[in-house]
Amino acid sequence: MMHLDNRVNILLVDDQPTNLLALEAVLECLGQNLVKATSGEQALKYLLQEEFAVILLDVQMPGMDGFETAKLIRSRPTLQHTPIIFITAINREDAYVFKGYSLGAVDYLLKPIVPDILLSKVNVFLSLFKMTREVKQQAVQLKLTNKELEREISKRQQAEVALRQANDELEIKVRERTAALVKTNIALRESEQRLQAILDNSPAVIYLKDLEGRYILVNRQYEITRHLTRYEVIGKTDRDIFPPEIAAPLVANDRMVIEAGSALEFEEVIPLDDGRHTYIALKFPLYHSDGTCYGVCGISTDITKRIQTQEALRISEERFRVAIENSPIIVFNQDTELCYTWICNPTANYLEEDLIGKSDFELVSAEDAQRLMAIKRQVLATGVGMRQEIFLTVGEEVRYYDLAVEPLFNSARDVIGITCAAMDITEQKQAKEISRALEAEKELRRVQLRFFSMASHEFRTPLGTILGSAQILESCAQDWPESKRLRNLHRIKSAAKHLNQLLDDILTINRAETGKLEFNPQPLELEKFCQKLLEEIQINANSKHSIVFTSKIRNQNFRLDERLLRSILTNLLTNAIKYSPQGGEVHFTLTSSQDAVTFQIQDQGIGIPPEDQHHLLELFHRGKNVEKIPGTGLGLSVVKKCLDLQGGQISFKSEVGVGTTVTVMIPRRDEGMRG
Repeated sequence: MMHLDNRVNILLVDDQPTNLLALEAVLECLGQNLVKATSGEQALKYLLQEEFAVILLDVQMPGMDGFETAKLIRSRPTLQHTPIIFITAINREDAYVFKGYSLGAVDYLLKPIVPDILLSKVNVFLSLFKMTREVKQQAVQLKLTNKELEREISKRQQAEVALRQANDELEIKVRERTAALVKTNIALRESEQRLQAILDNSPAVIYLKDLEGRYILVNRQYEITRHLTRYEVIGKTDRDIFPPEIAAPLVANDRMVIEAGSALEFEEVIPLDDGRHTYIALKFPLYHSDGTCYGVCGISTDITKRIQTQEALRISEERFRVAIENSPIIVFNQDTELCYTWICNPTANYLEEDLIGKSDFELVSAEDAQRLMAIKRQVLATGVGMRQEIFLTVGEEVRYYDLAVEPLFNSARDVIGITCAAMDITEQKQAKEISRALEAEKELRRVQLRFFSMASHEFRTPLGTILGSAQILESCAQDWPESKRLRNLHRIKSAAKHLNQLLDDILTINRAETGKLEFNPQPLELEKFCQKLLEEIQINANSKHSIVFTSKIRNQNFRLDERLLRSILTNLLTNAIKYSPQGGEVHFTLTSSQDAVTFQIQDQGIGIPPEDQHHLLELFHRGKNVEKIPGTGLGLSVVKKCLDLQGGQISFKSEVGVGTTVTVMIPRRDEGMRG
C-alpha cells in the first residue's frame, strides 16, 4: 500500500511473498514507504501511479520475468532513469548479469542477500533520489522567483514601452493587414487561374451567372461555340446576347433553379453558325458561406449529333420495320436453346405470341425440325453464319426456303443466340425448273439441228464415195485391171467403216444421254487387245502415219469393258492421226499402277488452242484451227461419256504447232487377277 507523505517510495517486486517479507524486514529500518508487487504487471501499474527512488526486481518470475518487466519500464520516457536492482538466486553467469545491465539495471544482487550490502546500496539511491528531489524543488522555487522578477521587470518595461507600442501598433496592424490582403489576393488569383484552366479544358460549355442573369464567368468552349470572347460576355445577360425567343427559355430555366434551390436538367436550343444546336444543360444554384444564393452555374453538353443519330436510327428502324412487314422474308431470333424470342412473318396467319418460347419441334414435323436445328446448332457452336436451301412440308405441300442463319453476340463476343432470315423460293424454284426444262428443250433442238446438219454432211461424203465407186465398178469394172477394181472396193469399204464408226458414236451418245449405256467389265488381255486395235487403225490410215506402241505391262489380264475401251482408244488414236501431218508419228504408251491403267497418246499435230482446251469434251465442239479438217465433234464427247461410266479421267497437254498429249486413266477392277 502506498502513502502520500514525505517518505520515499521503494518498489519491491517478487512473486514469492516470503521473499517480499524478507526484503521488507531488511529495509523497514530505513523508515521509507515500501511498496510490494507480486508480478511484473502489478509493478508496472504502481510505477504509472507513483514515483519510486529504487526498484528491487526479482529476475525469475512466472509470466513476465524481471528482464521483460525491466524492458517495459525502460520503454516509458518517465521511467528511463529510475534505478533497478536485479535480485536472483539462480543464474550467476556473467552473460546473465550483463543482460541485466543491458536492460538498464544499476546493480545485480545474488541471493542469499547480505542485509548490510542491500541497505548500503538502497541508501545510496535514497540519498540520490532525495537530493534530486530537492534540486527539482529548488529549481521550481527558482523558476517561481524568476517569474516573479520577470513580472516586475515586465511591468516596468511595459511602462517604458507603452508609448512606443501605442505608436507602433497601428503601423504593425496595417502591415499585417496589407500582407494578408496581398496573400489572399494572390491565392485567390491562383485559385481563379486554376479553376479557369480546368474549365477551359472541358469539352462542355460552362458558365456562371449572378442573380440578375449577368455572366460572371465563361470557359473557352463557350467562346469557341458562340464566337464571343469572355470580355464580350462578362456582365451581359442572355437577352443581350441571344434573340428574344432563345433568351426567354434560358432565363426561365435559371429562375427555376434559383427557386428550386437544387440542380435541374434542361434541354436548351442555341443558334450557332451551322444552325441550331441542342444542349443538355445541368444547372445548379451557387451559395455564399452564409447560405445565401448568389448565382447559377450551368454545364451544357452539345447533344445535336446524338439527337441526329437517334433520329437517323429511328428512321432506319422504321424503314426496316416497314420493309420487313412488307417483305416476303421471314425474320426471327432464337436463343441458345433454339426457342423463338422474336419473329416477323407478314405472310403468316398466326400471331407472334403463339410462337415465342417454342422450338421447331413444336411447329414443324420432327424430320424437318431435325434438319433445321442441325444447321442452327452448327452456327451456335462455331459462331460462323450459314446460308442454305431447305425444304419444309407445309400441309400436303413441300415448300422450299432460302435460309440464312447468323450468330448473335453480346459485348463479350459470347454467342447468345441466332438471327435468321428465310425466304420462300418455291415459286422461284419451280420457275427455274420450268426455265431449265425450256432451256434443255432449246438445247435439245439446237443439238438436233446441229446433229442433222452434221449427219447430212458427214453421211453424204462416205455415201457419195460408196455410190460413186459402185457406179464406176458397175460400168467399167470389165475394162479395169484388178488393182484398180480393188482400189475402188477399198474406198467403198473405208467409207462404210467411217459410216459405221459415225453410227457407233451417235448410238453411244444417245445411250449415255438416256441412261442406257452399260458398263460390263470382263477379263481382258490388254496388251494383245491394244496391238490388235492398232493394226486395224493402221490399215485404215493407209500407212501414211506410223503408230509407235510401248507397253509396260506383260501378259496381264484386266477387268475392263472392251466395247467402251475400244470406243475410247479408237476416237483418240484416229484424232491423233487426223490432226497430224502426213507421215507423222503417233506414240501410244500403256502402263499400269496398283490403282489404275493409264493410256497415253502423243502426236506431233497441229495442237489445241488454249481457249478451246476447256471445251473439248463438249458435244459438237471443235477447235478453231481445224476448220479445213473434216470431223463431227462427237469423238471426245463419246470418250467422256465412256470414261464417266467407269470412273475414269482424261487430261490434255497441248501446244499449238507442237502437238498434243492425251492421258486416260481407268480404275482397276481386276481383284484376284493381279500377278
